[in-house]
Amino acid sequence: MMRSRDFGTAPDGARLPWRIGGGGNLHLFSYYGVSKAWQCAARREQNEALIELALSVAAGRGNDATLLAGDFNTPPDSSGGLSRALSTGTFWDLGAVDSEARGMDEPAKTCFPKPTSAGSRIDLALSNGPLCSMLREFIVLAETAIPTHRPLLMMFDADGIRQQGKR
Repeated sequence: MMRSRDFGTAPDGARLPWRIGGGGNLHLFSYYGVSKAWQCAARREQNEALIELALSVAAGRGNDATLLAGDFNTPPDSSGGLSRALSTGTFWDLGAVDSEARGMDEPAKTCFPKPTSAGSRIDLALSNGPLCSMLREFIVLAETAIPTHRPLLMMFDADGIRQQGKR
């Protein structure tokens, strides 16, 4: 049985962070978008509003390491909110960051509704700059018993969460 620890609630309703590394904070947000948002205009509009809200809450964590991940039900290039957040550097698409670092043409697909599907990339892991700089590995797990969506595995160097300076 999994247990979670209640760290309290921030004024905007977000859960307060885990303490990691040498005392830094890590904020984890899970997102589940409106189903079929990629294919239906009304659902896309609902999903975009939720994406904007999730991005705003996650961005409100400032320079604390922050991850917003889940099934966005739309690829990044089909969402105005995702496109803006990624193009301004507010958030980084960890799948894209890793695939570029490995010299791949594009990030791995994450969603296969049918065995014959070409796949899409609607399951995403977005981070702010501080957490992106700690990314060591990003893997889309293909060989699992989970249907349709492939889990995302990320490894970070948590030692990078705390910076020290001298006065």
